[in-house]
Amino acid sequence: MLLTCSGTIGRAVYVSDTLDNKILSHDMLRITCKDPEDAGYIYAYLKSSAGQKILSSFIYGAVIPNIPVPNAPKELRLRIHELITKSYNLRDESNLLLDEAEKILINELDLPPIDELEKTCYSENLSVKIFSVDCNKLLGRFDASFHNPLCSAILEVLRENAQEIINLGDERVSKKIILPGRFKRVYVSEGYGVPFFGGRSIYQLDPDDKRYLSFAKHDDLIREELTIHKNMILITC
Repeated sequence: MLLTCSGTIGRAVYVSDTLDNKILSHDMLRITCKDPEDAGYIYAYLKSSAGQKILSSFIYGAVIPNIPVPNAPKELRLRIHELITKSYNLRDESNLLLDEAEKILINELDLPPIDELEKTCYSENLSVKIFSVDCNKLLGRFDASFHNPLCSAILEVLRENAQEIINLGDERVSKKIILPGRFKRVYVSEGYGVPFFGGRSIYQLDPDDKRYLSFAKHDDLIREELTIHKNMILITC
């Protein structure tokens, strides 16, 4: 298991095939159980609300080894371990399928590696990325990211290899695109509102920074703009 021991204390990860033999920063505490079949149980305990409360009381990683752990019966520990490993095995399979889907898309579009395209966009003799833009192509925008030549190069490849290029907002692609407006948030205790997640939480299957938005104060906004549904795509903006 991996456990953050600085910054945000207590974020736990179970190491499966996806992270096996990778290298992570020194801010991650490595925990190896004497009995490998206890790993899933310890992970589940540290991820629980009770475990997180205890971890948050230990500000420094040096005292994390003193965290108390309930010594449950072997049968219960094994059952929990099996469920955790099954969950992570499915995540590994999901990661492989996502990689395969991306490879198929790149191959069909005949899209070269981004590094190769990037070499054609900037001068190799400069330590910083500099490029020029014709004044008739500014379109009223002076932010460099809008005129990124790498994006232009990618789009050019797509135009050459795709049957058609259309915008994301085209009705053939999207039924609706919702950009919720900013608003003053009223948070309440668990049980009195709906879970409210920020952009950094969308990559977490079980976000550890749960907050609860008042349904009474934001009823219409929750129903019309904020509630997410299966098969939606979320993009941080």
